[in-house]
Amino acid sequence: MVALVVACVGGAALSSTFDSRGPVGAQPAPVSAPRPPSALAALASAVSAPPESPEPVSSEGTRIDDLPPARMEEPSGKTATLAPVRRNGSDVELEDELAIIDAARAALAAKRPEATLAKVEAYRRRFRGGQFNEEADVLEIQALVAMGRRDEANAKGQRFFASHPDSAYKRRAQSALGFDVTR
Repeated sequence: MVALVVACVGGAALSSTFDSRGPVGAQPAPVSAPRPPSALAALASAVSAPPESPEPVSSEGTRIDDLPPARMEEPSGKTATLAPVRRNGSDVELEDELAIIDAARAALAAKRPEATLAKVEAYRRRFRGGQFNEEADVLEIQALVAMGRRDEANAKGQRFFASHPDSAYKRRAQSALGFDVTR
């Protein structure tokens, strides 16, 4: 059906082109008022137009347009994070804690252990007893090892193992210090 409409519209356009030029050597046709749309053009527009229907509404009465927007990628390639609908003090503080720890992880991954130590120190100054203290300790150990400060890293590791014997970060600390972690 669509192919038929396309063929008809194309034929109408082609015939209007020949109508305006006429046979070779003939005088151009005078410009006249636009012609009313043909039945063929009306059919083509009717077929190509989507059917009109009311916007779907869920049984709860929520429309798609009422939902919050999704995360969008910024031109820099970073993902923009939407702020939570309600931001009480603990939400903001936890997000700030995580942002510093993420920055420390990124610095370590970029082979910038000095920057990692600076971020860990900033984290400790700002969030005494924070949610990510164990990870901050392990990031510090990893940074010290990367900087060649093995004695400091080993001392820090021994304190970490003594104070957090069942930590989820224990294997990461052991691996950074060169311990066998295959068990």
